[in-house]
Parts: sequence; structure tokens; C-alpha cells
Amino acid sequence: MATIVKRKGSVPREVGAKMLVHRGGKISGTVGGGCGEAEVWRAALNVIDTRRPHTVQVDLTEEIAMESQGVCGGIFDVFIQPWHSTVLPGQPGMQDLAQVIDNTLENERAVVLATVIAAGGAWRPYIG
Repeated sequence: MATIVKRKGSVPREVGAKMLVHRGGKISGTVGGGCGEAEVWRAALNVIDTRRPHTVQVDLTEEIAMESQGVCGGIFDVFIQPWHSTVLPGQPGMQDLAQVIDNTLENERAVVLATVIAAGGAWRPYIG
């Protein structure tokens, strides 16, 4: 899962925008399209292989924009986290979360995904 976590200047999507990248390369959602999204996509495939999270900085500043028409001119950071069935062992539904999101988007329904940064006690993922 790739999530925009920081932005500076004009960029195509807002902080919190997400893109799900599947092992085979299929994507659901977007972090902006074009060359910047392709860079995130390549990094996400590497995260899938290594199972290690990674942050990518996508630079769409003026120098790059002069070479490529339609570029916004800002910079944004994308945090990419791997999702595997072993992320939360014993938590029913987590293994299927990516498929649930994908199916929901294909049916043109909205998806809300919250990420727990810190929890004061026990917590469980909820799909519903």
C-alpha cells in the first residue's frame, strides 16, 4: 500500500491518497499518475519482494517539468508498506483486506482505510 504522507508545492493528489499495488503489478487507486506514479509503482514492487517498508520522494519540480509537459511542479513523499498474510497473524480478514479493497473499488464504491499509528490497548482490524 502506497500512501502520500507529505507534499510541498503543486502535486496531483492530497496527503492520504493511496494506491494498492499487487504482486503482479496491477494497481488500484492512484497517487497521481504519470512518471511519478510509475516511480512509486516500481518501488512498491520492490517492497513486495523485500517485505520492508520504504519511503519514496517524487520530485515534480520546475526542472523536471520543463522536460515533461503536464507535470505539477511540487514534491511529495510516499510511504510504501507491505501487506502480507503474516502482517497480523491470527487476525481474521487481514489476509483478504487487499482483495476486499480491490473488489470494492471495482464496484465503484468508496473505500476508507485507517492506519493505526499507536494504540493504547488491544485492537483489531475491522472490515465492514
